[in-house]
Amino acid sequence: MGLYDVVLSMFCHKTAEKEAPPALVSYRTLFQYATWFDVLLLFMGSLASAVVGLAQPASIVLFADIMDTAGGAVDSDTQDTFDGIVIKFILLGAISGICGWTYAACFKVSGFRQAAMWRKHYFKAILRQDIGWYDTSNSNELPSKISETTHTVEEGVSSKLGEGVRFFFQGFGGLVTSLVFMWDLGLIMLCASPLPMFGAWLLQNTLKTSAQTVQDAYNEAGCVVTESLANIRTIASLQAENTVLQKYDGLLGTAEAAGVTKSRKVGFASGLLFASSNIMVSFGFLYGGWKLIQELQDTEDQEGNNCASGTDNTCDVKGSTILIAMFSMNVGAQGLGLLEPCLSAMTNARQSAKRILDTVDRKPVIDIWDTSLKTVANIMGEIIFEAVEFAYPSRPDAMVCNGFDLTIQAGQTAALVGQSGCGKSTGIQLIERFYDPLKGRVLLDGVDLRELKVQWLRQKVALVGQEPVLFSGTIRENIANGKPEGATMDEVQDAAKMANAHSFVMQFSLNYDQDVGARGSQLSGGQKQRIAIARAIIKNPTVLLLDEACP
Repeated sequence: MGLYDVVLSMFCHKTAEKEAPPALVSYRTLFQYATWFDVLLLFMGSLASAVVGLAQPASIVLFADIMDTAGGAVDSDTQDTFDGIVIKFILLGAISGICGWTYAACFKVSGFRQAAMWRKHYFKAILRQDIGWYDTSNSNELPSKISETTHTVEEGVSSKLGEGVRFFFQGFGGLVTSLVFMWDLGLIMLCASPLPMFGAWLLQNTLKTSAQTVQDAYNEAGCVVTESLANIRTIASLQAENTVLQKYDGLLGTAEAAGVTKSRKVGFASGLLFASSNIMVSFGFLYGGWKLIQELQDTEDQEGNNCASGTDNTCDVKGSTILIAMFSMNVGAQGLGLLEPCLSAMTNARQSAKRILDTVDRKPVIDIWDTSLKTVANIMGEIIFEAVEFAYPSRPDAMVCNGFDLTIQAGQTAALVGQSGCGKSTGIQLIERFYDPLKGRVLLDGVDLRELKVQWLRQKVALVGQEPVLFSGTIRENIANGKPEGATMDEVQDAAKMANAHSFVMQFSLNYDQDVGARGSQLSGGQKQRIAIARAIIKNPTVLLLDEACP
């Protein structure tokens, strides 16, 4: 690929097909979780950031003063003048340091606080969704999606916002300083300013996009590692170590290729930035030198003296003035060029906030926090299926239940028997109200489950699934999870005895304080199942559902 193709692939967009603009939230919505304290932090950070940005052209003015002093006559006042300029430099450095710390801290603290609220509401909204929503969403991507979207929002309301304010005032201050000290030279350089602006934008944009490409490649390789370590027993039994290693090695090769491409693009962008800045400065030197020569010629007298002769330089155009105008414009152009990535970060934050709010504002079909529904006193536990028709949201064309009728009396033990896929587990999930029937009703003591509060219903129903899930922690903690309001040790032991788990638990060295490991890896399959049954029993449920689990 040639140089032109590289630039074209990085910066040209397809125009053949017009894509719909991404949905954005308003700036007010983006900062909706900002408290008055956050607003104060943003205000203080903006002021400090503006000072840091203006310090760039100010340092150029002080540097030009040094050039003037060094180029003038040497007398007793020269040292005092130098001392005064050095003190100004020290003060400017101290102010820049304090303001730099202030703006970074204020924006970061405010950003962390707001991002925490976005994460909290996003995760709460995800937990609120019905099971059907999870069926049509890739649940494996949700953790990374939460992390990615909230991090993008955090950048937009914190660090990138602070940098945007700083670069704006750096660009504005550089532009004004250049035009004030030498307006004609400033205008000449302004014509060439798009070069360093483009170079600065190109470098920032390349760093961002290339870094994301490399990160995506390593994330894909990391997924292989995570999946392999989580299923190491299966890999060992299949003798698939070499296969997994080859797959991982291939993905590392992709990441390496992405890294090489990143280095090439970043190198090109860096070279373009340096070259464009020097080209812009060369325009300034050419015009400034020409104008200085013209003034020297115009002021030259018959004796060969001109405005630069003698101890006092009376020329309107001075070397220091040319330097201030040139480098201030150069700094300002780079600041305006660096402003674009900050604006892009704000746009990305508004897009991510829209994706979050799409989930937050979604009202689930089965709302676990709907308080408008009712409860029933003295539940007996009669279950009735009336002409139930049902298909899973992920497979709407595959009807699982088609006119299903069943009555289970209170206190009755019933077993559903049939071939795989005939709807046994589906019936259990309808009772738990993970889903609602497409047609027909499921009744508990004659009341349609859709009329009952979901959380109250699930307090009355306990479920042990086909593959029992244990959480990291002790056996006692896992059993007590069935009773969130708090369970005593006697209740935990009674539940374990009813589930025929007490005997093997007491054989562990730590008894009920034995750690079960990640996902119960320290226990056998049968032991995990009995702990799960004990966890269900401790709820003292009205209805106990066992999906191929035997106590």
